[in-house]
Formats: sequence, C-alpha cells, structure tokens
Amino acid sequence: MVAEPSVEVDLVGTEATFRITPPLPVMLVYVYDQVGALTWHVTRNDVIRDRDGQGLFMATPIAEAPPGLRMAAARSERVGRSASPSHSSSKQPLALVQYGVVPEGYQEEAAAMPLTPGRYDVWVIALDASQVGTSFDVPAA
Repeated sequence: MVAEPSVEVDLVGTEATFRITPPLPVMLVYVYDQVGALTWHVTRNDVIRDRDGQGLFMATPIAEAPPGLRMAAARSERVGRSASPSHSSSKQPLALVQYGVVPEGYQEEAAAMPLTPGRYDVWVIALDASQVGTSFDVPAA
C-alpha cells in the first residue's frame, strides 16, 4: 500500500523547509499567512500562462473531447513517450523546498515575504493536480 502524500514543515527560527513525502513532481507551491494573504508562490518553468499571466488549467474527459482534441492528445502522448531523457529529467520530484529559495526549474511568481510570528498555510500542487498542505506556526521571538 502506498502512503498518502504529505508535506511537513521543519522550522528553525523564521526559516521554514517543506518536506514532501513521498517526493512529488511539483507544479506550484503557495504559502499564505493567517489572514489568507499570499506570502510566497513558485511555479514550474513549463507552466503555460494566458495573456493575463495567470495559469490556465482545464480538464476535459478524453471521451467527451472533440475529435481534433483527441487527435492532438494522441500526438502529444506519442511525443511525450519519445522525449529525450534530459527533457524528462526536468520533471524530477521535489522532496525539500526551502521557503524563499526558488528550486531549480521553477520561477518565483510572488517574492517571499518575511515570516513573522503567526500561523501559515503551505500548499503543494503536483503535476497530476493532486495537492497536499499543512499549517505551521512561527512563534514570537
């Protein structure tokens, strides 16, 4: 039986490291403060953006997709299977993410704000759209 994914926080002072178990091919990492304000956001470099700069995610069951989309999906699957090893290596799972340090292959969408005393939520969204999250507290010094 495979364990459910989780994220745990190792906190030393105001430095947080997120431990993802098992390691996941991560698409997005979000951190919010206790009032719901975004304090940090990183995204994989290969996430496609629309004109407004926001991520565009859409799911359509392949059985319900129009014929042209089904053909494009089949072509994409063939191309994916023949991709070079260097391309697929960019999708390596992440096990650790340090708050404020952008992992290789990712970009910072919202710069890390200092972690001040209070409660925070971290959300990790994987390439398959599964998500794990947890809360952590930064104590007063």
